[in-house]
Amino acid sequence: HLSVGFALADRESSQLAEDSSRYDFGRLAGPWNFDVFPIASLAVKSVGWLDGPEMHFRREYDDRWRRRVYSNSQWIAPPATLLERFLTRRVLFRQRDPQARGCHLAFHLHELDQTFENPNSSHVTLEVLATLSSAPLAKTIARRAFYIQQSGPTPDAVGSVAATSEAAQLLSAGIDEWLSEIARKTPRIATKCRIAG
Repeated sequence: HLSVGFALADRESSQLAEDSSRYDFGRLAGPWNFDVFPIASLAVKSVGWLDGPEMHFRREYDDRWRRRVYSNSQWIAPPATLLERFLTRRVLFRQRDPQARGCHLAFHLHELDQTFENPNSSHVTLEVLATLSSAPLAKTIARRAFYIQQSGPTPDAVGSVAATSEAAQLLSAGIDEWLSEIARKTPRIATKCRIAG
């Protein structure tokens, strides 16, 4: 009986350690077209209810208007901070000359939550408004809204983290495509960014 008690205690301790984990958005993947569009700086802000490290979710099948948070699983920092760090590493650090002149990207995080369609299925929604300008306080040159939904591999906090990481990758790829489209259709904007700052 004593050995069984120890086994149960170890299992509970292991579960507690797992449930108390803190998460980030994971590692980067894929190249960035730094030669196409020079970016010198970026910043991410969020709506007020995403200012903390809580991981949000809702249940479509049970009080769909109620916003909930995981009690023992959190981000290591507010989502906007994690997204800014993620995009900085992706966009700025992978340019040929990180100290070169370029435009400014500002992002407003409007939504990041996990939705359960049923107890066994969920997806993450990421909503971001991106604006491009020649400098942080300069007039907006271009604007684009990104709405991304990504299914989670498991219906829990770990599944939310995995889906959020993939959504962040999709967002960075979408930004890359957006700026490439601007450079292709309106090359004068890319030229302006090369002499900005």
